[in-house]
Amino acid sequence: MQQQKKWAAFVWMAFGAICLTLADFAMKQVAVMGGLAVLGLASVSRALQLAAVNGKAGTVGLMFYVQMPVALVIGYLVYAEQPSLMALLGAGLIVAAGMSLPLRAGVSSLRQK
Repeated sequence: MQQQKKWAAFVWMAFGAICLTLADFAMKQVAVMGGLAVLGLASVSRALQLAAVNGKAGTVGLMFYVQMPVALVIGYLVYAEQPSLMALLGAGLIVAAGMSLPLRAGVSSLRQK
């Protein structure tokens, strides 16, 4: 009986060590993903600042309208996640609104001439 208790204690210790190792690995992944997210946001912020200085903020801003369709495609291909009809309609509406901005700008610049 004593031998079984020692064996059980060893199994639980090994299981605990494996769980702690996996938890440590997961925390490292979370830290890396958080660092990459901060780096990405800082890059976008800097890009918008540079575009505003050069008068091209509208051009850079349109790039944000590409993010949703790309996210839908990546979600479908990588995670086999199928978007709902409402998600597709919303993405279409956002893309259409984004595409209408340069068209309106072109029309208003023609009016000014």
